[in-house]
Amino acid sequence: MVHQAETSGTHRIDDEPLPVPANVEPGGSDALIDATVAHGDLSTIRQRVTAQFSAGATRVVVIPLASQGRPDLDLLTALANAP
Repeated sequence: MVHQAETSGTHRIDDEPLPVPANVEPGGSDALIDATVAHGDLSTIRQRVTAQFSAGATRVVVIPLASQGRPDLDLLTALANAP
């Protein structure tokens, strides 16, 4: 794995891999998913999106997925039409 490291104001390529926190090991963790993905019913997802705006976000990306990773256009429409 190659990453950039800052050394004396310049960048260099270093062959040492960055340490990977346990939350982002393959498969992730429940805590990581809960912190980064809004999931649940319409009300729960709306609350998470609203919380992002309340925290200062000017845009929130919503990628609604149903089972098997298929797009959930009904959820997207419901979010768009919600007060």
